[in-house]
Amino acid sequence: MRVAADVKGHSLSFLPQGDRVVYLKILPSEELTEAQAELEKAGQRRRVSPPAALNWLLYKHVEIVTRSLSTGRNACARPTGF
Repeated sequence: MRVAADVKGHSLSFLPQGDRVVYLKILPSEELTEAQAELEKAGQRRRVSPPAALNWLLYKHVEIVTRSLSTGRNACARPTGF
């Protein structure tokens, strides 16, 4: 085995052709940081799961990155519908 790519994101998958990977990259956002801090405070008091509003913010501030394994170049896209 060998390292194919070093990425900063999550949910990495290989595309069917095998020459590229795709992953999600969360973009910096003040509203997302505040929502995560509120969730952490609530979690200290009791066990809670992320509310729908936080999940929506995560999807609002995400970029879909496709990376070529041969060239190392990235192509980024924002999901539509927000």
